[in-house]
Amino acid sequence: MNSGTLNDNYGAKNVIIERNLFSSTSSSLHANSSGIVYRNNIFTNGNIYLNGATNVLIENNMMYAGAIHYDSQPSVIINHNIFMGNVGSGGYSIYQVSFAAISNNIFWGTTPLGTNVTSNMFDHNLTFQTSNDVIPGGSNSGSGNLVGINPLFVNAGSPGISFGYDYNVTNASPANNAGTDGTDLGIYGGVNPMPNLTGMPAIPQMTEMLIANPVVAPAGNLNVTFKAKKNN
Repeated sequence: MNSGTLNDNYGAKNVIIERNLFSSTSSSLHANSSGIVYRNNIFTNGNIYLNGATNVLIENNMMYAGAIHYDSQPSVIINHNIFMGNVGSGGYSIYQVSFAAISNNIFWGTTPLGTNVTSNMFDHNLTFQTSNDVIPGGSNSGSGNLVGINPLFVNAGSPGISFGYDYNVTNASPANNAGTDGTDLGIYGGVNPMPNLTGMPAIPQMTEMLIANPVVAPAGNLNVTFKAKKNN
């Protein structure tokens, strides 16, 4: 998806948005939206506008130079994501959000404490090189957060999404097995870890096909052999 906004103008219910690349593209919900899941997506220069939607789960996504906006519902869960922004830019990854459960995330170069981020529960998150690393902060509450600590990814030289990087945390990382659920912080922890960065669907896909007899007589049989692979 490129350059625009994926809008829910009518209040969709029980929708899963999964394994997409939002490149310079945002997603905007309606106040009547409910039961929305964002899972295993990549956002670059795009935002998620909740606009008061209820029962929203945002899990195991990567977001660069974007933010989650506008909600005060206690049924919003932000879990096992990686948020990144340019170090020193003063960027934020959460804006005007209250009463949400925010846990097991990694914030690198972009603070979760944007304007009016109040009365949220911050548990077992990690911040590093953001404009405000100190969470929970203000009227927020929570525990087990790692403040101003390098996540020690296996291979990620600077904030930014590269399909050649490995965003697993090393065994030496403070984020290793540091989640509320005993798994790693970030996109490879939890019950729905990021399967890969390709966006390939989970259904089996054909990878090879061989036609044994390309010339077929009338009423004859075409003999085909194919191989398929199941994606995680």
